[in-house]
Amino acid sequence: DAMCAGGARPGWIGYIAVEDIDAALSKLASLGGKTLMGKTEIPTVGWFAMAADPQGAPFQLLQSLPERQAQSDPPAGTVGKVGWRELAAADWEKAWDFYQAMFGWKLNETYDIGPMGKYQLWRAYGENADGGMFTKPAEMPHPAWVFYFVVHGAKAAAGRIEAAGGQVLMGPMEVPGGGWVINALDPQGGAFALLSGTP
Repeated sequence: DAMCAGGARPGWIGYIAVEDIDAALSKLASLGGKTLMGKTEIPTVGWFAMAADPQGAPFQLLQSLPERQAQSDPPAGTVGKVGWRELAAADWEKAWDFYQAMFGWKLNETYDIGPMGKYQLWRAYGENADGGMFTKPAEMPHPAWVFYFVVHGAKAAAGRIEAAGGQVLMGPMEVPGGGWVINALDPQGGAFALLSGTP
């Protein structure tokens, strides 16, 4: 309630793994980012801190305990798993400079998206893209990350959103590579997206 009274609204926030959270917080400051909440312990898990990039998009840093780091993620494309991460930045090229310097991410393909400029794919490791970033439209109030959850069947998923009290903002829409996406709000106003291999 106190956060909502101060202007906060429901939303998803992603965690980015780091090997040393103290070193990461120091590096964050040197690159113009901000610590929003300092290093905090999660018993049996590790340590996290809330941060924001220089343009204000929030994210979490997470240093897992060694036994947690050894656990493997489910395969890409698993239903319910986050299949794509997307940053709507105030200026994607400046945002990219920060994330590349901060985490060592690499560039993948760049797509022309017309009046909205460029859509830049990136990868954290391996050869396949993990997400994209672009410069947000002026009507979007602030930079933010959006997370795409994997589903089977975009149209059916859109129906489930509305049946559960959410709102479909855009889609289903086909995207390069043959996938289908939906941008939506949950019943509390939290923004999220869905990704499907089939319409």
